[in-house]
Formats: sequence, structure tokens, C-alpha cells
Amino acid sequence: MPTDRGVAMRSPHLLAVELCRFLDEEHVCYSLMGDASVPSQLGPSRVELVIARQAVLDVPLLLHKFCQRSEGKLVTCVRHQHSGWRALLSWTSRDERPEFVSVELFGDFVRRGRIVLTADQVLKSRVIESSSEAAQVRVRPSYYVAAPAIEFVYYLVRCAYEGKLTDEQGQHLRDCWQRNPTGTGAQVRRFWDADREGGVIARAVEANSWDAVREILPLLKSAVRRRAGLNASECVY
Repeated sequence: MPTDRGVAMRSPHLLAVELCRFLDEEHVCYSLMGDASVPSQLGPSRVELVIARQAVLDVPLLLHKFCQRSEGKLVTCVRHQHSGWRALLSWTSRDERPEFVSVELFGDFVRRGRIVLTADQVLKSRVIESSSEAAQVRVRPSYYVAAPAIEFVYYLVRCAYEGKLTDEQGQHLRDCWQRNPTGTGAQVRRFWDADREGGVIARAVEANSWDAVREILPLLKSAVRRRAGLNASECVY
């Protein structure tokens, strides 16, 4: 998927960085979330971005404009709940094969009708990240990601609702925790009892072993459902 600047989109990570650059140019406040913030040999299953609430209604137009600039195609763009959109983007690889990446852009992070994190909570603490992979192909390598504590709780809640936590995902969680142990611990206590699920999470991070957390993913999801509404107006970093 070559862009107007000659960049070949060879991975979902590079597409994510290019989309971040586009949003910067369009003056849309965003934060890149989840796997797409980390280059991977396998690549993330999707690109996820939190954007300012006032930009949510403009997502189809923004993605159409991005694809036009990037010589890609917007295959589908479907409203998801009330807070965001799910889209499928495609482009032609260097060897003339079609490739696809799922993209989600949303404001508040909502699960089963409950706000887990508001867009304001995510965006007001976002930080600059850089990508050596992007720099190698002359895409501007800097982009915004969520603060480590926010990324940790977002990512773990996503894993809990999807019922899956791989070792690679566990490593991403551990990296977030190690970048800000105090803030991440505070976020965990917002959603999970420190003497129960929260303690299991903390021990998993310390040991870098996620087997026990995998066993209690349904409990983590249940706790989020109980406490998400109470925490939606709070934010501790």
C-alpha cells in the first residue's frame, strides 16, 4: 500500500503509524492502543485507536480520505455500539497480492454497555512513542500511545473479554507495568480487589508467568462489569 510519500505499508504496525501521522495532520487527537504500538513479526490482529469524542462521527470520512492518500481501499466501515467504528482496510502488497488490516477507532472504551475508560482519561495522559521500523521506511516514527498504566488496564480488560492471554500479550502487560509500577498498580486496584484478582495479577507480573491469570479471566471480566460504571468518572495514574 504505497502512500503519496512513497512508503510501502508492509505491516499492520507501519499502517498504524501512517494512520497516526494522518490524524496528526487532520488535527485529530488520538492514542494508539494495544498490539499495534509494538512491532511484531506476526503483526497485530487489528489496529486500535482512541480518538477525541467530537471526531467519532467523522471516522468514515477520515478513513476514506486516508485510503485515498495511501492508495488503499476502505472495504467496510461499521458503527460499533455508540462510541466507535470497526473498519477493514486493504492494499496491494509489493508482490501484487491483496492484504487486509482491521481498524477500530473509538472514543470511550466500552464493554457490554459499560464505560471502562473515557476518551478523556486516555488522551489527557498520552505519551510520545517511537518506532525504529517506521524510521527505516521513512515514515515519521513518532506517534502517541496511552500512558503505561492506562494501556495496562485497557489491554488486560480486552484480553479478559476475549478470553485469551498469550505469553506475548503477557509480556506487553509486564512491559507496561515496569514502565510505571505505581500508576499501574493504582489502575489495577480500581477494577480488581487487591487481595483477590489484583493480587493474582501482581504476582503474574513479578514472575512473568500468566497461567494463573488465564484461569481467572472470567472473574476479571465479571469484576469489570461490576466496577466499570463506578470508575468511569475517576482516573488515577
